[in-house]
Amino acid sequence: MLEIYRADTRSPDIIKNEKCFKAWQPLDFEEAKRMLKKFCGADINLGLKSKAAEGLVNRLKTPKLKFDKKLKRNIPTGDSHPLNKNDLSRLIKSQKTRESFWISTDEKEDCGGQASGYIYKMRFDSNSLSLPGLNSFAATIGLSKTEKTSSWVRLLMDPSLKIIAIHISGGAGAEISFLTRIPLKYIVEVRPLSGYTMPSSFGSPNAEGWYAMSQQASTSPPSMGQTRPQIPSRKGRPPIPPRTGRPKRF
Repeated sequence: MLEIYRADTRSPDIIKNEKCFKAWQPLDFEEAKRMLKKFCGADINLGLKSKAAEGLVNRLKTPKLKFDKKLKRNIPTGDSHPLNKNDLSRLIKSQKTRESFWISTDEKEDCGGQASGYIYKMRFDSNSLSLPGLNSFAATIGLSKTEKTSSWVRLLMDPSLKIIAIHISGGAGAEISFLTRIPLKYIVEVRPLSGYTMPSSFGSPNAEGWYAMSQQASTSPPSMGQTRPQIPSRKGRPPIPPRTGRPKRF
Protein backbone atom coordinates (compact mmCIF):
# COMPACT_ATOMS: atom_id res chain seq x y z
CA MET A 1 0.00 0.00 0.00
CA LEU A 2 1.33 3.43 -0.99
CA GLU A 3 -0.23 6.59 0.47
CA ILE A 4 0.92 9.98 -0.77
CA TYR A 5 -0.30 13.55 -0.38
CA ARG A 6 -0.70 16.70 -2.44
CA ALA A 7 -1.39 20.27 -1.35
CA ASP A 8 -3.59 22.17 -3.79
CA THR A 9 -5.53 25.43 -3.51
CA ARG A 10 -8.28 24.17 -5.82
CA SER A 11 -11.44 23.10 -3.98
CA PRO A 12 -12.49 19.44 -3.97
CA ASP A 13 -15.51 20.03 -6.21
CA ILE A 14 -13.19 21.37 -8.93
CA ILE A 15 -10.98 18.27 -8.65
CA LYS A 16 -14.08 16.08 -8.84
CA ASN A 17 -15.28 17.80 -12.00
CA GLU A 18 -11.86 17.49 -13.65
CA LYS A 19 -11.79 13.80 -12.58
CA CYS A 20 -8.03 13.85 -12.03
CA PHE A 21 -4.95 15.77 -11.09
CA LYS A 22 -3.08 16.91 -14.16
CA ALA A 23 -0.01 19.02 -14.76
CA TRP A 24 -0.06 22.53 -16.21
CA GLN A 25 1.44 20.96 -19.34
CA PRO A 26 0.02 17.41 -19.26
CA LEU A 27 1.77 14.52 -20.99
CA ASP A 28 0.14 11.39 -22.33
CA PHE A 29 1.64 7.97 -21.59
CA GLU A 30 3.85 7.81 -24.70
CA GLU A 31 5.11 11.38 -24.17
CA ALA A 32 5.95 10.55 -20.55
CA LYS A 33 7.99 7.53 -21.68
CA ARG A 34 9.93 9.69 -24.15
CA MET A 35 10.53 12.28 -21.44
CA LEU A 36 12.04 9.68 -19.12
CA LYS A 37 14.15 8.30 -21.92
CA LYS A 38 15.43 11.81 -22.68
CA PHE A 39 16.54 12.30 -19.07
CA CYS A 40 18.32 8.95 -19.13
CA GLY A 41 20.66 10.28 -21.81
CA ALA A 42 18.89 9.24 -25.00
CA ASP A 43 19.38 11.56 -27.99
CA ILE A 44 15.77 11.71 -29.18
CA ASN A 45 13.24 14.27 -30.35
CA LEU A 46 10.53 14.66 -27.71
CA GLY A 47 7.79 15.68 -30.13
CA LEU A 48 5.46 16.91 -27.37
CA LYS A 49 2.09 18.49 -27.99
CA SER A 50 3.01 21.09 -25.37
CA LYS A 51 5.62 23.44 -26.79
CA ALA A 52 5.97 25.08 -23.37
CA ALA A 53 7.07 21.78 -21.80
CA GLU A 54 9.42 21.04 -24.69
CA GLY A 55 10.92 24.53 -24.44
CA LEU A 56 11.49 24.03 -20.71
CA VAL A 57 13.51 20.87 -21.41
CA ASN A 58 15.45 22.46 -24.25
CA ARG A 59 16.61 25.28 -21.98
CA LEU A 60 18.32 22.71 -19.77
CA LYS A 61 20.76 21.74 -22.49
CA THR A 62 24.38 22.74 -21.97
CA PRO A 63 26.59 23.06 -25.05
CA LYS A 64 29.69 20.97 -25.55
CA LEU A 65 32.86 23.06 -25.80
CA LYS A 66 36.20 22.61 -27.45
CA PHE A 67 39.38 24.60 -27.06
CA ASP A 68 40.23 26.78 -30.02
CA LYS A 69 44.01 27.23 -30.20
CA LYS A 70 43.75 30.29 -32.38
CA LEU A 71 41.26 32.07 -30.15
CA LYS A 72 42.78 30.53 -27.03
CA ARG A 73 39.40 29.86 -25.47
CA ASN A 74 36.60 27.30 -25.46
CA ILE A 75 33.96 27.62 -28.15
CA PRO A 76 30.67 25.69 -28.65
CA THR A 77 30.83 22.64 -30.91
CA GLY A 78 27.16 22.83 -31.88
CA ASP A 79 26.29 19.74 -29.82
CA SER A 80 24.86 19.51 -26.31
CA HIS A 81 25.61 17.28 -23.35
CA PRO A 82 22.96 14.57 -22.81
CA LEU A 83 20.44 15.19 -20.04
CA ASN A 84 20.53 12.96 -16.98
CA LYS A 85 18.58 12.08 -13.87
CA ASN A 86 20.13 14.92 -11.87
CA ASP A 87 18.86 17.44 -14.43
CA LEU A 88 15.32 16.14 -14.01
CA SER A 89 15.61 16.03 -10.23
CA ARG A 90 16.81 19.65 -10.01
CA LEU A 91 14.13 20.77 -12.44
CA ILE A 92 11.29 19.22 -10.45
CA LYS A 93 12.63 20.45 -7.13
CA SER A 94 13.16 24.05 -8.31
CA GLN A 95 10.61 24.76 -11.04
CA LYS A 96 7.13 25.82 -9.89
CA THR A 97 5.65 27.51 -12.96
CA ARG A 98 2.95 26.84 -15.52
CA GLU A 99 5.52 25.24 -17.79
CA SER A 100 5.78 22.21 -15.49
CA PHE A 101 4.82 18.83 -16.96
CA TRP A 102 4.68 16.87 -13.68
CA ILE A 103 2.39 16.65 -10.64
CA SER A 104 4.24 16.87 -7.33
CA THR A 105 3.20 14.73 -4.37
CA ASP A 106 4.77 14.03 -1.00
CA GLU A 107 5.14 10.96 1.17
CA LYS A 108 4.40 13.11 4.25
CA GLU A 109 1.06 14.66 5.08
CA ASP A 110 2.49 18.11 5.80
CA CYS A 111 3.81 18.33 2.20
CA GLY A 112 7.02 20.01 3.27
CA GLY A 113 5.37 22.33 5.79
CA GLN A 114 4.47 24.99 3.20
CA ALA A 115 1.07 23.68 2.17
CA SER A 116 -1.99 25.87 1.69
CA GLY A 117 -5.51 25.18 0.50
CA TYR A 118 -6.39 21.51 0.81
CA ILE A 119 -4.44 18.33 1.48
CA TYR A 120 -5.45 15.48 -0.80
CA LYS A 121 -4.65 11.88 0.10
CA MET A 122 -4.01 9.36 -2.67
CA ARG A 123 -3.85 5.63 -2.15
CA PHE A 124 -2.46 2.94 -4.43
CA ASP A 125 -2.73 -0.72 -3.50
CA SER A 126 -0.68 -3.64 -4.76
CA ASN A 127 -3.47 -4.76 -7.09
CA SER A 128 -3.65 -1.44 -8.94
CA LEU A 129 0.00 -0.44 -8.97
CA SER A 130 3.21 -2.29 -9.70
CA LEU A 131 6.77 -1.27 -8.90
CA PRO A 132 8.99 -3.22 -11.28
CA GLY A 133 12.75 -3.30 -10.90
CA LEU A 134 15.21 -1.26 -12.92
CA ASN A 135 15.56 -3.75 -15.75
CA SER A 136 11.79 -3.84 -16.24
CA PHE A 137 11.67 -0.05 -15.99
CA ALA A 138 14.33 0.34 -18.67
CA ALA A 139 12.52 -2.07 -20.97
CA THR A 140 9.22 -0.25 -20.48
CA ILE A 141 10.51 3.16 -21.54
CA GLY A 142 12.68 1.72 -24.30
CA LEU A 143 16.20 2.22 -22.98
CA SER A 144 19.07 0.37 -24.60
CA LYS A 145 21.32 -1.86 -22.51
CA THR A 146 24.12 0.73 -22.58
CA GLU A 147 21.99 3.46 -21.01
CA LYS A 148 21.78 3.56 -17.24
CA THR A 149 19.02 4.28 -14.73
CA SER A 150 19.42 4.37 -10.97
CA SER A 151 17.54 3.58 -7.80
CA TRP A 152 15.89 7.01 -7.54
CA VAL A 153 13.77 6.11 -10.55
CA ARG A 154 10.74 4.09 -9.52
CA LEU A 155 8.12 3.30 -12.09
CA LEU A 156 4.57 3.34 -10.82
CA MET A 157 2.24 1.92 -13.38
CA ASP A 158 -1.42 1.05 -13.52
CA PRO A 159 -1.90 -1.43 -16.38
CA SER A 160 -5.25 -0.02 -17.47
CA LEU A 161 -4.87 3.71 -16.75
CA LYS A 162 -1.16 3.96 -17.67
CA ILE A 163 0.28 6.01 -14.87
CA ILE A 164 3.97 6.92 -14.79
CA ALA A 165 5.64 8.48 -11.74
CA ILE A 166 9.20 8.84 -10.53
CA HIS A 167 10.55 8.79 -7.01
CA ILE A 168 13.15 11.48 -6.27
CA SER A 169 15.07 11.33 -3.02
CA GLY A 170 16.64 14.38 -1.45
CA GLY A 171 17.79 16.06 1.75
CA ALA A 172 14.43 17.79 2.21
CA GLY A 173 12.60 14.48 1.84
CA ALA A 174 11.44 12.22 -0.94
CA GLU A 175 9.06 13.41 -3.63
CA ILE A 176 7.00 11.34 -6.01
CA SER A 177 6.29 13.23 -9.20
CA PHE A 178 3.73 11.99 -11.69
CA LEU A 179 4.38 12.53 -15.40
CA THR A 180 0.86 11.44 -16.28
CA ARG A 181 -2.55 12.30 -14.85
CA ILE A 182 -3.64 10.94 -11.44
CA PRO A 183 -7.19 9.63 -11.95
CA LEU A 184 -9.88 10.47 -9.42
CA LYS A 185 -10.23 6.83 -8.37
CA TYR A 186 -6.91 7.13 -6.49
CA ILE A 187 -7.74 10.45 -4.77
CA VAL A 188 -9.52 9.05 -1.74
CA GLU A 189 -9.70 11.78 0.92
CA VAL A 190 -9.29 15.52 1.43
CA ARG A 191 -9.10 17.93 4.34
CA PRO A 192 -9.07 21.75 4.35
CA LEU A 193 -6.24 23.74 5.88
CA SER A 194 -6.67 26.92 7.91
CA GLY A 195 -8.71 29.55 6.08
CA TYR A 196 -10.36 27.09 3.69
CA THR A 197 -13.75 25.41 3.94
CA MET A 198 -15.29 22.30 2.44
CA PRO A 199 -18.26 22.40 0.04
CA SER A 200 -21.44 21.32 1.83
CA SER A 201 -21.93 18.41 -0.59
CA PHE A 202 -19.05 16.53 1.06
CA GLY A 203 -20.92 15.89 4.30
CA SER A 204 -19.07 15.32 7.56
CA PRO A 205 -15.41 14.38 8.14
CA ASN A 206 -14.16 11.27 9.89
CA ALA A 207 -12.59 11.33 13.34
CA GLU A 208 -9.25 12.45 11.88
CA GLY A 209 -10.76 15.37 9.94
CA TRP A 210 -10.67 13.76 6.47
CA TYR A 211 -13.57 13.99 4.02
CA ALA A 212 -14.23 11.19 1.53
CA MET A 213 -13.82 12.12 -2.14
CA SER A 214 -16.86 11.07 -4.15
CA GLN A 215 -16.31 9.37 -7.49
CA GLN A 216 -19.32 11.15 -8.96
CA ALA A 217 -18.55 14.53 -10.51
CA SER A 218 -20.45 17.50 -9.13
CA THR A 219 -22.07 18.25 -12.47
CA SER A 220 -23.19 14.67 -13.15
CA PRO A 221 -26.89 14.01 -13.84
CA PRO A 222 -29.13 12.69 -11.06
CA SER A 223 -28.77 9.00 -10.23
CA MET A 224 -31.56 6.43 -10.73
CA GLY A 225 -32.65 7.00 -7.14
CA GLN A 226 -33.47 10.64 -7.81
CA THR A 227 -36.58 11.83 -9.60
CA ARG A 228 -36.93 14.61 -12.11
CA PRO A 229 -40.00 16.88 -12.16
CA GLN A 230 -42.59 15.46 -14.58
CA ILE A 231 -43.57 17.49 -17.63
CA PRO A 232 -47.37 18.18 -17.48
CA SER A 233 -49.33 16.23 -20.08
CA ARG A 234 -51.40 18.10 -22.69
CA LYS A 235 -53.81 15.18 -23.08
CA GLY A 236 -57.42 16.43 -23.17
CA ARG A 237 -56.35 20.06 -23.46
CA PRO A 238 -57.16 22.19 -26.56
CA PRO A 239 -54.37 22.50 -29.10
CA ILE A 240 -52.19 25.61 -29.12
CA PRO A 241 -53.25 27.81 -32.07
CA PRO A 242 -50.48 28.51 -34.59
CA ARG A 243 -48.96 31.98 -34.74
CA THR A 244 -50.05 33.78 -37.91
CA GLY A 245 -48.00 36.95 -37.55
CA ARG A 246 -46.77 39.57 -35.17
CA PRO A 247 -49.46 41.05 -32.87
CA LYS A 248 -50.68 44.52 -33.72
CA ARG A 249 -49.76 47.43 -31.52
CA PHE A 250 -52.51 49.83 -30.42
